Amino acid sequence: MKSKNQTSIGRIAGAVLLASLLAGSCEAVPPEVSENAADYLKNGSFGEDGMLKEANGHLTEFVSFVTSNWAAILDNFNTVAPTLKNKVLVVAACEKLSPTDYLSFLEKLEQLSHGPSFDVKIWNGVIYPTKHKEGFLAYNHANTRVKAVIDRIKAMLPAGDAARTDVDEIISGVAKTNFLEVDAAENRQDLSGIALPP
Repeated sequence: MKSKNQTSIGRIAGAVLLASLLAGSCEAVPPEVSENAADYLKNGSFGEDGMLKEANGHLTEFVSFVTSNWAAILDNFNTVAPTLKNKVLVVAACEKLSPTDYLSFLEKLEQLSHGPSFDVKIWNGVIYPTKHKEGFLAYNHANTRVKAVIDRIKAMLPAGDAARTDVDEIISGVAKTNFLEVDAAENRQDLSGIALPP
């Protein structure tokens, strides 16, 4: 018959084994990329209007894949999107996220940016987004979470980079004023794609 100590040790060992198995199952696994989404990641590009350009009819599936899996993609960014071009396409596709999810995406992207293989050129797609998130940073510049992301982006940009001036305008609120003036002049009053909830 087992002693109380042996039973306790067995339970502890079992609990440790179960915890290690559960921890192993929680590791980030790259999302399954469909053939069409993978094709777009390889062959996608931007049109003259700066928007993601249709390629072989796969744009919609690519955007759907990215917006459904953005957190897992970032957890495996260098695997899923190994080149700068791939990463820029992913960032542009994430502009289809809701404003709240887009901010969460930017925060997670910023966490990755401290790694040695992160190219700061990726931030150009955030500072100068396509029309889906145009004005997002400027419009929400006073939001505490947005401000923290903007400040960290600015710190990563090389001295003398022209984008630093634009980031300073975002931080100061000048960019928001300019954005709203252009928005009103062009009768684009729907801010639902960029306005964070209060």
